[in-house]
Amino acid sequence: RPEAGAAGSGFPARFSLAGTVDRLDLRSCICGAGGKKKPSPEDAAACAPSNGIIILDYKTGSPAKIAPALWRDTELLQRVRTWNAHGGRSAGHGADEEARSLFAEIADRLPSIQLPFYLLLYSLAREQGTAAADRGVAAVNAAWVDLGGDGDENFLFPDTFSFEERGTAIRESIPALLEFLLRDMLTAPAAEARPGRHCGWCPSKKLCTVLDRPAESPATER
Repeated sequence: RPEAGAAGSGFPARFSLAGTVDRLDLRSCICGAGGKKKPSPEDAAACAPSNGIIILDYKTGSPAKIAPALWRDTELLQRVRTWNAHGGRSAGHGADEEARSLFAEIADRLPSIQLPFYLLLYSLAREQGTAAADRGVAAVNAAWVDLGGDGDENFLFPDTFSFEERGTAIRESIPALLEFLLRDMLTAPAAEARPGRHCGWCPSKKLCTVLDRPAESPATER
């Protein structure tokens, strides 16, 4: 159960982050998404670090899909960093169009923060020397394990991502995205509901006015 303290520069609050992961795998020579492929001797020699932690989360339903292009979208990530650097403003109902546009794009492209959050949390715990990460080995990927299907591991980072790219995503991009979301949670005057597949198992769907609301109508406060 990794725990770590985190606070962004100029952030309006300090958070103690904690999470319980289903499984941590130490896999040797993580060449590829999660070490499923046996590397050639040449690849093994070039693979550094030679060991890496894979964070696994078991899913009985359909795992979320996060397109790898998100981590290479320098324009979007720079917009997020700029927004955070300026102290941020609410992306909720009543915010300006740039805020709403940025929030909507992040919501569409990052349907789940769970695995990115776990990778960041493990990284922070490792830096702070907590017991949950005392092996001194970096986490290099995370995956949802599809228990409701054939048990496939659906990785956050694909084979084509180098260790450097994964490290940049974990150390820079994920913290920026998480800070943006936390700022909005703290400052939004209203939470704008976004219809989606999650509506199918929402316990309040029979009371919901959002599903029947015309697209141009203002959001309902909740």
